[in-house]
Amino acid sequence: MASSVPFRSRLKQRLRALPLIGNLLAFVHTLIRLHVLRDQTAIQFAALQTQNAQLQQRLDALELAQAQTGSVMGADLASFYVAFEDQFRGARDDIKQRLRVYLPRIAHLAGDAQALALDVGCGRGEWLELLAEQDMRAVGVDSNAAMVAACIARGHSAQCADAIAYLQSLPAGSLALVTGFHIIEHIPFATQIALLDAALVALRPGGCLILETPNPENLRVGACSFYTDPTHLRPLLPDVAQFMARQRGFATTEILRLHPCPDTERLAADGPTQLVLNDALFGARDFALIATKAG
Repeated sequence: MASSVPFRSRLKQRLRALPLIGNLLAFVHTLIRLHVLRDQTAIQFAALQTQNAQLQQRLDALELAQAQTGSVMGADLASFYVAFEDQFRGARDDIKQRLRVYLPRIAHLAGDAQALALDVGCGRGEWLELLAEQDMRAVGVDSNAAMVAACIARGHSAQCADAIAYLQSLPAGSLALVTGFHIIEHIPFATQIALLDAALVALRPGGCLILETPNPENLRVGACSFYTDPTHLRPLLPDVAQFMARQRGFATTEILRLHPCPDTERLAADGPTQLVLNDALFGARDFALIATKAG
C-alpha cells in the first residue's frame, strides 16, 4: 500500500503537467505558423512591388508617348482649331452681334480705369474687340497659340496660358469681370469647379462672372449639334451651372437663355403639342451663367 503512494503522486504530477504541455505545443505550433506566414507575406509583398514597378514603367512610357505626341501635333491642332472655328463657330461679325447682349450688364465698367476684364478662352478676340469699343480694359487668355497670335495681330492684349493658373497668379480682387464663352463644355467637372474658385478669388467685391455654353434643354443641341465640336466633353444643365456657382461662393446667380431658332424654323403653334415641341426643339440654343461676387 505504501509503495503505491509514490506512484499515485507521480501520476497526479504527470496529469497536472498535460495541459501545460498542450499549451506549450500549441504555442510552438503558433510560432511555426507565424514564421511561415511571415515568409509567405514577404514573398507576396516582393511580387507586388515588382508588379507595381512594372506598372509604373508602363505609365511613364504612356505619359512620355503622350507628351511626345502632343509636342508634335500641338501646332497642327492649334491651326486646325482656328480653321474649325471659322467654319463652324460663325463669322466674326455675327459673333460680335450675339455678344452685344451682355453689354448692358457691364455698362457701368465703361471708362473705369480701375476695372480690368479677363476673357478666358478668348479665341479670335470678338469679345475683346467689343470691350475695347466700350472703353473697357481687357486681357485675353487662351491655350491655343494660334488664337492668341490672331488676337495680338488685331491689337488686343492676350497671352497663351492655362486659364486657371493665370487667374491664380493674379492678386485677389484685381478683376472686375471674368468671362468665358463656350469654354466650360471643353473641360472636366473638377476643372470647372477650379475655374469657378479661381474666378471668385480674382474678382473684386461686386465683380461679375459670365460663362456661356450650349443649352442641352434644346434637344437638337443636346443630342446633335453639341457634338459638332470634337473637343466638347459633355453639356452642362442650366440649373446645375447655377448651383455650382452658388455652392462655390458667388452671392447671386442668374441664367440667361439665348439664341433661339428663328421663327421660320418653328412649328405653327396651333395647340399645346406644338408649343412643347417648339420649346424643346427650337428654343434657346445657348445659355449664360451670370454670377456676382458679394460686395
